[in-house]
Amino acid sequence: MSNPMSIAPQNVRQYFARSKSLLKRNETLRALDALISGLDLYDPSLLLGKARFETEVLIQESVVDIGRQPSVRKFFEQIAKSSKMTVNYVPGEEGKLRAVLDILRKGLQNMEGEKTAAAAAF
Repeated sequence: MSNPMSIAPQNVRQYFARSKSLLKRNETLRALDALISGLDLYDPSLLLGKARFETEVLIQESVVDIGRQPSVRKFFEQIAKSSKMTVNYVPGEEGKLRAVLDILRKGLQNMEGEKTAAAAAF
């Protein structure tokens, strides 16, 4: 069982803020890990009013920033043959977002593995 302090709203928001910080340093996979961890702990019923709005804004900003990452755009171009495909966040549908981000993370890990294997082949 989780410690109640580990799932306190301010601690959960730290994961989203960390994700944004990592994205600014182009550490996409680590940012996805932080965002997914935050979504795992996020419980909208614990937040009311301003705190909930601020958390949803942090999530939205992280999702938008993830969509701007070159590796994410390249991933979407490969699977959808379109550079316009993005990840979207709808408040209240954090479970769906988490599932999409998990697929994205696995896809990016596979791309990194392929890139490493190709570099090793030379």
